[in-house]
Amino acid sequence: MSLPWIVAILIGCLLPVYYVYRPLRARHVWQAWADDEGFDFEQFGWLEDFQMKGKFRGHEVRMQTIQRGPGRRKMTYTTCTVPLPSSVPNELELRDRSKLARLGRVFDDTEFELDHPDFDRAFTVRTEPACEDDIRTYLEQTEVVEALLAVQEVAQAVYVSGQSLRLEHRGLVASRSTIEQYLNALVTCVEALDAVDP
Repeated sequence: MSLPWIVAILIGCLLPVYYVYRPLRARHVWQAWADDEGFDFEQFGWLEDFQMKGKFRGHEVRMQTIQRGPGRRKMTYTTCTVPLPSSVPNELELRDRSKLARLGRVFDDTEFELDHPDFDRAFTVRTEPACEDDIRTYLEQTEVVEALLAVQEVAQAVYVSGQSLRLEHRGLVASRSTIEQYLNALVTCVEALDAVDP
């Protein structure tokens, strides 16, 4: 048997082991972290579907895995969500800016830019046209912009919708330090937004 065949057989045997080990390891890390912090841990599916929720630094937070994509091309994402303070306008919807989102702006009159280069590069702001002035006034506060940009630096994607702040990571988060980094970033942002006058 030649070396390329041996390598192909080894890869064929080890790859499935990796795809089973990775979510099992992540689940173990999440469950241990949840037990240590007094969070509720729940598993929904066979391998990659689980969540934990509880209080972190005095705020209700939820961290979960979700699957997106068609059929066999599904990707796993890790999301962390925390409720926003009541001082944040209900009408505010904020999305991570992507090339596709920029293209969509041509067709969508519910989006606007803030004229803050860093913020406009990072986020797409959406709201009803009747609420645009109020949302613009709220977002033009330096403290609001700084808080949202700070959490965006930590995450791959950040969303504000339905009175919640959500951070999203493509893939499974499988380390305690990353869990804590994400939750700390979210809660720090919410606390900064809570300190701002509406």
